Amino acid sequence: MDSATDEVAEERDLFNVFSQGQDAVLKLLAAHRPAGETMLAICSHAEALVADSEAIAIRILNEGTLDFISIADVDDGLRSAISDLIRTEANPAQSGDLPTHFDIADPANAQRKVWGIIVPGLGGQPLGALCLAHNSPTELPKRAVAALYSAGHLLQLVIEQQRAAQDAVTTRAVERELIANQLHDDPIQAVTVLSLMLQRLERDAPDEMRAPLDRARRKADEAIERMRRLLFELHPSEPETDGLAIATEIYLEETMEPLGVAWSVDDRLDAEPDVTTGVLAFRLVHEALANVATHADASRVSVTWKTVDDGVSAQIVDDGVGFDPATIPPHRPGHLGISNVRYLAQRVGGRFDIESTPGGGCAVHIWVPLNRQLRDSSEH
Repeated sequence: MDSATDEVAEERDLFNVFSQGQDAVLKLLAAHRPAGETMLAICSHAEALVADSEAIAIRILNEGTLDFISIADVDDGLRSAISDLIRTEANPAQSGDLPTHFDIADPANAQRKVWGIIVPGLGGQPLGALCLAHNSPTELPKRAVAALYSAGHLLQLVIEQQRAAQDAVTTRAVERELIANQLHDDPIQAVTVLSLMLQRLERDAPDEMRAPLDRARRKADEAIERMRRLLFELHPSEPETDGLAIATEIYLEETMEPLGVAWSVDDRLDAEPDVTTGVLAFRLVHEALANVATHADASRVSVTWKTVDDGVSAQIVDDGVGFDPATIPPHRPGHLGISNVRYLAQRVGGRFDIESTPGGGCAVHIWVPLNRQLRDSSEH
């Protein structure tokens, strides 16, 4: 009877550990924390369920390279062995289910095996893998199997969420480029032709008609200029080819100088980020600067790019009229709106914070995690 009671108590304790670990991971997912942080929590979840084990989470990046996450350091030999096995056996799974686990000997420790599962995404294409190094040379304990598959499903959610956020950024960029091309090829050309026609009519018109025709032509030219500015807002300089600082300088020159706003860019980046991170960071800065141009009535604005905490940071400061961030509308025509911009940043685990008071200017702080950055235990 005592043995049965102890077994029930043990199962209850195990269920509590399972629930707490799963809840912790799901909270990080709901908060759109960086993928590396959430994957570390998944490793902790698996290790809490299986004593004397080491969990290793791997995701396959868009370019096909493998990134590893583990609470402890992963030996280079083990890393290489896992990579070779994943590339060999990462075949599409059936209907999105987790495939049968694999096992390999640990090159760094002959006393243990590494058990793993390949994590599939939509259509069964592999997203990554989850491994559990355990001192079980012949068979993986049932509890370890359950932990591996439970954590594998969580890892599947993390990687799919991150890829969806990256796809959203790419989709926005493609849509903006499409609109910009259509704007250039049709409305701008049409209004330009209208302006030339009005100019010819003005030249040959009677004296009493020249003034109204001149006003109409000037209005057409103003419309062309506004559309060209909108064209640049929709499809500004490309950060992936020009670099973030130069792309920012080009944008400021095109948008701030016509308004008489002095500007400066301070480039303190250690290196240019990956394309996904750079495009998103520049998009967020672009929105902040568009707000300065439209609403701040500033005489000066500065942008500072930095490499901070395994990500890209940008600070935009202006000396304009300022405002109360709590009172701004959530959306304005032609722009994403502050709430949407902040949500876009949070979806990839980033931040978009505003400090401002009426009459006191405004400072916007942006941070986007590097797409390829996965943190190890030494950084936590």
